[in-house]
Amino acid sequence: DTDDWNWSQIGSEDTPFTGRIIGNSKTISNFNIEGSDRFSGFISVLGEGGSIENLNFNNPSVSSSYTGSPAVTNDDGYVGVIVGQLNIQDEFNYTTGSIINCHVINPTIEGGENVGGIVGRTYGRNDAVTGCTVSGGTIQGHMFVGGIAGNSEGILEDCHVQNGTQISYVESEAEARVGGIVGTNNSGQVVACTANVVVDGDVNALDARYCG
Repeated sequence: DTDDWNWSQIGSEDTPFTGRIIGNSKTISNFNIEGSDRFSGFISVLGEGGSIENLNFNNPSVSSSYTGSPAVTNDDGYVGVIVGQLNIQDEFNYTTGSIINCHVINPTIEGGENVGGIVGRTYGRNDAVTGCTVSGGTIQGHMFVGGIAGNSEGILEDCHVQNGTQISYVESEAEARVGGIVGTNNSGQVVACTANVVVDGDVNALDARYCG
């Protein structure tokens, strides 16, 4: 139980976590991250070959006030309960990282760009998020907001967002891009996933076309 304790995160942009965490179906309750970090999650940056498996989060709260400039493409923030950023941005990135059989229950998630219930953004084409669920709670961000992943170039398989999770867009100068499973899918794969959610793209947004 981590009530009232701000988590000291694992991994960074310069030194991603590349190990393996095996949760043995244990549950972490009241997990909390609050601040202005660019990368926010139980693992802030998960690198090549790294994995987190069979771990549950009950009532997690993850929020970051960091917001990149709409005019700049490489200063986004990354927010997810389990992983903020999975792998690194690279045109020919086929490396692997994985999140397997992890479950998030009743989350409260807030961020700028790349905000997801499981992972903020996955970059590697062979990265895999499999057998994961998000149940209930709220997820909101300024751009690229999804129930499983805010933004994905990898594989999302057998992942489910359930029990009316509320996924919404916070009005800003960016496009909405909000989805029940993924906010934006960049040539990735979404296989056998479902979403029983409420998605709000805000008709007053700069561009609310990307909502589904």
